[in-house]
Amino acid sequence: MDFAIFHLDAVAKDQLSSVTRVINRAECEKYLWVHIPVQYARDYEIYQLDAVDANTAVEVPYADNIVRDGQRPWLRINSEALDWTAGFHKYAVRLINRNTSDVVSLYFGYHSQDDNPDKPYIYMDRTECGCS
Repeated sequence: MDFAIFHLDAVAKDQLSSVTRVINRAECEKYLWVHIPVQYARDYEIYQLDAVDANTAVEVPYADNIVRDGQRPWLRINSEALDWTAGFHKYAVRLINRNTSDVVSLYFGYHSQDDNPDKPYIYMDRTECGCS
């Protein structure tokens, strides 16, 4: 099976809809790459990753799941730490400035799809389907 390397851009909340991708979970490799804007690469460190839906935010344990190589603007996120059920998933990356303690929230999201979703099968007899 061939795997695809997927990368997403972390952006301001109001720009999220323009950078969202569709990812087939069967094609995603072990890591998902997230690009943060270059202006946050040098002086900012990640301190929190949250799964965000309409009502709540759930913190994702990031210490073992996110790797950043020095001051490069790329985060390598372990795919197993993310939600791959079919549907839209949004995450907030919280960055903190090492010098000023300013906090910045950036967002990335994806639509997850599955080639083999669980389907509830409905078995009908001839009277239910209108057959005679």
